[in-house]
Amino acid sequence: MEKKKTNSFPPKQHGRHHRFLLMMCALLLVLLGLFIGSVAVSLHRIKTGGLSQFRKAASSSFTRSGSASSAAPHVERSQVEESVAPSLGPSDAPLTIVEFGDFDCPYTQASLFTVKQMLQEFPGKFRLLFRNFPIPSLHPTAEHAAEAAMCANDQHKFWEYYDLLLLSPGQRTDGALVSFAQQLGINTDAFQACLANTPNAATIQRDMSVGLQSGVEGTPTWFFNGYRIEGALSVDNFRKVVQLGVAGKLK
Repeated sequence: MEKKKTNSFPPKQHGRHHRFLLMMCALLLVLLGLFIGSVAVSLHRIKTGGLSQFRKAASSSFTRSGSASSAAPHVERSQVEESVAPSLGPSDAPLTIVEFGDFDCPYTQASLFTVKQMLQEFPGKFRLLFRNFPIPSLHPTAEHAAEAAMCANDQHKFWEYYDLLLLSPGQRTDGALVSFAQQLGINTDAFQACLANTPNAATIQRDMSVGLQSGVEGTPTWFFNGYRIEGALSVDNFRKVVQLGVAGKLK
């Protein structure tokens, strides 16, 4: 019979453990304050017209491990190739957002809700494109998920499949991926053949190559009219950048 575990710390050890937790909480508060400050400074630089000298992201930089980087990235404007990427929204919108994402990255997954919020708040005001940037060394099934998404794209169901993948972490077996396709009314025979033969592997590799050439180091990475911002942005910060782009101030 299992028994409820009790606290086995002797009094002195318990005191040291308590002090350690307090120190960690204090450190986290300091880091949070620094992060908020860097966001405010970066957004102020965009608003005050310093776009040609824009060098800092409006969120923390994320490394390949997904942890916060200690330094803001050196950002250059880059025209990311868009022709082969799944897109959503009018091609003549004043703002184009390119997302480089990994379907198994928790930060990419968390960003889905922010993206959905922006699509609701700014209907038809920006164009969204997705480029695959799986990181197999961290997420062994990420490339397979990307292949499944591109198979769905072949049947014009990319964005619906994108939603299901990001909302269903860990469900990456062929059975689960085919089940998603069935839910969306995708031709499962064609989908399974695509998944087995991986005809989109070269497209995914090209996405990764374009990302690396454009300075992508982790996911998600966003390009707002070519200006790179790294990491999972809050809804408020994402909204502020979208407002600037929609207003024609990101040129």
